[in-house]
Amino acid sequence: MSSFLFAILAGFFITRLNTRFNNIKEIIAENDGFYVVLHSMCKVYGKNFTEKITNLIDGAYIEAYDYFGVKTESYYKQESKYYFKIFDLVNSVEKEQKNSFEELLACLRDIEKNRNKSNVYLIEKMRIGQWLLLGVFVTIMLFCLFYLKTPLLYSQVVTILLSTGIIMVFLIMKDLYNLRLGGEVHMYESGQEVFEYIGKLRYYPLSDLKSKAVKVPKNIKKYKIGLHKPGEKFNIKIVEKEAKK
Repeated sequence: MSSFLFAILAGFFITRLNTRFNNIKEIIAENDGFYVVLHSMCKVYGKNFTEKITNLIDGAYIEAYDYFGVKTESYYKQESKYYFKIFDLVNSVEKEQKNSFEELLACLRDIEKNRNKSNVYLIEKMRIGQWLLLGVFVTIMLFCLFYLKTPLLYSQVVTILLSTGIIMVFLIMKDLYNLRLGGEVHMYESGQEVFEYIGKLRYYPLSDLKSKAVKVPKNIKKYKIGLHKPGEKFNIKIVEKEAKK
């Protein structure tokens, strides 16, 4: 009975979490593209204006990476202060080039639309009661498997395989809930390319590197590490790898 109920609930939650994961991944990738387009269009208004936009985009992504996957309920609010600074800066430029200005506003509108969408998915969580219910079924199944185990080799092998499978299903759900695959956050790479496009170094929070939630690609020799905690004043260290002889 426990295995039957667990299969139904686990199947439902995995489907739901996987849909949530894919939607967030798609929205983030699309938003990264909008920021690249925004930065490109800003070059029309001169070097000084583009530099201000570049610094604001850099700050927005640093803030987003600090909160993403850690305090997802604060992700939208923290990034907003940079978004509205970008909006005010764009709104302050002379509107001599009307077509370009309208495209900038349209791009900002699409970015805000995606930010709202991602926030809706990010704050969608499984309740403690749901995790507890699944945990109860897992405990009952593991207890029954080991209680019914016999000294025979095939019985021990089957028990170990079934137990491992049950735990793996539970861990897959936990990974999808935390927006990870195999313990790693794969949504970072698209945003890291935005850093490179706008002429900034890639950024990795120290906590994510320690937990191995993200890995620095071997071809990246110079990047930034955030030593601060989310919400604190930026404390960023630049790391440069030595070339292997």
